Amino acid sequence: MNGISLEPPSLVFPPTYITNVSRFAVKVINNSKIIHHISFYTKSDKSEEENEEIKLDEFDINQRNRIIQPKFFQNDAFKIEPREFDLFPGSFNQVVVEFTPSVATQYEVTAYVQIDSQEKRVNFDMSGFGLPPSAHFSPDSIVVGHVNLDSILDYEVNFVNSGESSVDFTLEEKETSNKFVFSPTTGIIPIGGSVKFHIRLIAFSVGSFIETFTFRVRGALKELPTLTFTGKVIGPSFTISPHSINFGGVGYGFLHTKKLTIENKSEIPFDFKLRMSHDGTFEQREFQIAPEFGTVNKFGKIEVTIEFIP
Repeated sequence: MNGISLEPPSLVFPPTYITNVSRFAVKVINNSKIIHHISFYTKSDKSEEENEEIKLDEFDINQRNRIIQPKFFQNDAFKIEPREFDLFPGSFNQVVVEFTPSVATQYEVTAYVQIDSQEKRVNFDMSGFGLPPSAHFSPDSIVVGHVNLDSILDYEVNFVNSGESSVDFTLEEKETSNKFVFSPTTGIIPIGGSVKFHIRLIAFSVGSFIETFTFRVRGALKELPTLTFTGKVIGPSFTISPHSINFGGVGYGFLHTKKLTIENKSEIPFDFKLRMSHDGTFEQREFQIAPEFGTVNKFGKIEVTIEFIP
């Protein structure tokens, strides 16, 4: 390397939380007796750079700027400063390398060191692992239990940042049998912070349910925080008494009357509609129900009259 050496010759960064920065200082040493010009590039040689230029449109102002600008090292996760300098005989210069991961994954990148105008560039390998943000709900599951149809229930949970980087979260939309309204649905939690979530459940579908909601966290690819609701929506409970009506022996053409009671045993108002079939052998009516339909309020009663003319 013409008397030029790098200490260390490669870098392995410690695991780093996304958006955080890890830094290393690298010594570039000139053991020769002449001045050398040092620069760090993204491509391994000039031919690679020229091949890339061919693909660019020189009539596009942004792409034209890329053609005329020096091709110094540039990367989203790794930064080298300075990228170009002169090194005098028997001296050294410190280069600061920064690692800033944006997603939780393994990073492996090579920068290429050019000494003066030599055609061959020297590899400088860098690697690091991005740690995901860490967050959890407290509690992370809610047992709703049995809830009446049309009930509206409100819950509060804490969303806690338990990692070493800020948490940028977004609720992942999903279809549910009942309606869940979250507030907030997006936000950023600083390190050591938490956010109180308000969740409203509107029960409009009878039956058991298990609903798990997932929150996307920027930079995290797996192990995303979730919040689960379990329970059962129950419909109205009612009784009809008596269960059967027997008019017994009755006179032909005379009006006979019986009554029954519909009683709502629950907190849920409900609508009803009664229907009775006729044998169709007589032109005159046989049975008359009043009322045939209506609403029974919670814990309420309605008396129904049944008239029979044989």
